Amino acid sequence: VRFLKEDGTLLEEKTVKHGEKVETVTAPEKAGYTAEWVDADGNVADLDKAVTANAEYKVRYPAKTDIAYKVEYYFENVEGAYELDEAETKNLTGTTGATVTAPEVTKEHYALNTEAEGYLASGEVKGDGSLVLKVYYKRDRVTVTFMANGETLDTQEVIYGGKATATDKSVPAKDQTDEEEYAFKYWSTSENGAPFNWNLPVEENVTLYAVYEKGTRKYNVTADFDNALYFYTTPDAGDIFELNDLAYGATVNFMV
Repeated sequence: VRFLKEDGTLLEEKTVKHGEKVETVTAPEKAGYTAEWVDADGNVADLDKAVTANAEYKVRYPAKTDIAYKVEYYFENVEGAYELDEAETKNLTGTTGATVTAPEVTKEHYALNTEAEGYLASGEVKGDGSLVLKVYYKRDRVTVTFMANGETLDTQEVIYGGKATATDKSVPAKDQTDEEEYAFKYWSTSENGAPFNWNLPVEENVTLYAVYEKGTRKYNVTADFDNALYFYTTPDAGDIFELNDLAYGATVNFMV
């Protein structure tokens, strides 16, 4: 009685007396498959029957149908990094060699991100149970629009639930004259509202308006005399004056 490997080469040969049973040969293991001996016609061999003639059996490997594989789900946090949600992890089983696809999940304010590094939504079930599918979900984005003096100054994309930051673009002054100006003070959700709280999570599109504060125009004075300039004073009190922050039309007495 000859026992053959899957490729047809000899594994082991046994000599048996007519009418006796042959001792079964242990077939080589193959991860994810069940070994069975088949006869020349491909039927499963009955090795408990008495041997009455020369015989040849070949090992065949039907795939197991209960091989474990795992599906992991990663969700983007407000910092833009992906975190594993262990509560969503699925431990499934499939047939060795079969292609399986990860079930999609639905989570508010998230969308499937097929371009994330490590994304693997389908794969072949491995006989050793090592297949791990990884699915990534990106958070929604919201837009923060910065309006200054009636015009759009800047826009900013923010991860849903994250925090906005003030635009780094210079905010223009408003309605300037020689005497007065409206200088930028802070950002608000309304044109004359309270300051915007930058610590609040942003969960919808937001328009922020530049709020201006009316102020007196200030000027710097520089002097170039033949003699050194020691200080200068107000006209009446005689106090030493700072060299800057002068109001429009102010009179200054220079003392040399």
